[in-house]
Amino acid sequence: VEAILVKKYPSLLQMIEERQNIDRDRHTREQQDERFRDSLRRDQERERQRDEARQREQQAREREALKKQWLLWRKSKLHPEPNKSQGDDVSRIAIRLDNNERKIRNFSPSLPVEEIYAYVELVQTGILDSDEQYQYGTSPPAGYQHQYKFKLIIPVPRQELDLDTLIGDELGIYPSGNI
Repeated sequence: VEAILVKKYPSLLQMIEERQNIDRDRHTREQQDERFRDSLRRDQERERQRDEARQREQQAREREALKKQWLLWRKSKLHPEPNKSQGDDVSRIAIRLDNNERKIRNFSPSLPVEEIYAYVELVQTGILDSDEQYQYGTSPPAGYQHQYKFKLIIPVPRQELDLDTLIGDELGIYPSGNI
């Protein structure tokens, strides 16, 4: 038995070494494959995030374009300032804007408070003073629901103005008031 073992020992060692090399190579390939898959997953995730960011930017641009169209439409629907000297019933309102600018304007008391909100939004965005006109007919832009991102507050007594209330029904601003 010992003679056979001594005779076969070098080839046995060679087979063990070959088997270890095969296992080591397999393990190395598995590690490389796993690193490649991880890298591929990271690349795909980065690409997905870039696509989502591009999509969000595109949607934001579309929302801004629709908002501008709505503001131009609302500008076209803004009622002209009534003239008290011509006998019109008016509510004279002083409005303090976010930038501390003060605007004074007359509004018809039969209009909803939303008219004041629209006026303030148009002033703040600069659309009221621009020469741009709404060019899409008489309807507001389809698929856009405007929300005012500010509140109009009567200082005394401190109270938020409701969009649907008529100007003439708000004692804090009719016949005159501050916002």
